[in-house]
Amino acid sequence: MERRRRRESRSEPSLAEQYYDDPEAYIREKLGWTPWKGTPAMPGQVEVIQAYRLAIRQQLERRAFQRGELDEGELRYWTPGDVIKYRIRVEAGHTVGKTKLASGLVSHFSDCFAPSIGYTFAPTAEQINKLLWKEIRSDRRGKALPGRVYDGKPELVRGPEHFVVGRATSDARGTGTERVQGQHQKYLIFVIDEAEGVADYVWDSIESMESGGIVIVLALANPRTRTSKFHKLKGLSTTRSFRISCLGHPNVLTGGEVIDGAVRREWVEGMVEKHCEVV
Repeated sequence: MERRRRRESRSEPSLAEQYYDDPEAYIREKLGWTPWKGTPAMPGQVEVIQAYRLAIRQQLERRAFQRGELDEGELRYWTPGDVIKYRIRVEAGHTVGKTKLASGLVSHFSDCFAPSIGYTFAPTAEQINKLLWKEIRSDRRGKALPGRVYDGKPELVRGPEHFVVGRATSDARGTGTERVQGQHQKYLIFVIDEAEGVADYVWDSIESMESGGIVIVLALANPRTRTSKFHKLKGLSTTRSFRISCLGHPNVLTGGEVIDGAVRREWVEGMVEKHCEVV
């Protein structure tokens, strides 16, 4: 009986087989929350997830074509000469779910693409631990997902060649580039949270590591200036840019609390500048 159970277990599809091409379903079914959908004019979490999915699909297809595994007539998402928008830039105000979105994509990438390396960045250690990594820990707690998430430090580790780590950029003391650059892997994801406050060396280091694999760069911020690297990212042909407005959030549209703890209509009415500056 035990031997039969082991055989049945081995026959079950892996997370990668089930979900590599469906991050939205992975988030719902494995992390236990539902991304909210916007519209073309007012995008939400689902629209960003779709851009992430397309960027991965295109890169996988390009790699298969370059290896001779696909003919040009078999290509569905990418054709030779297409520019792949693997950089995803998200402008968003507070409490619309941009950090939750980033958490879901980090987990999806780590669980579905192996071996992979991920780096998440924020200006301070407090922002790293109390924002994105708080959500990553919450999402994965008790879910029997692969790897180990550490309580005391921002790390998700599956092995020496497969991990995600968080880095605060304010403690670099002039050695930031050396501390980050040099990592290369088959799959790479970089998340820059509170991106307007992240040091320039981070952007330079990421650029040095982008070649040679399947790469996603996700940058999130509540923008305040037009001089930051985050703002300039918008002008690159490899960037897909989104602006998530509080006014398009389900809680604001319905007047109820569709999503617990998120922005509410009463916060917005008459106080948009104070409570959610991206509108």
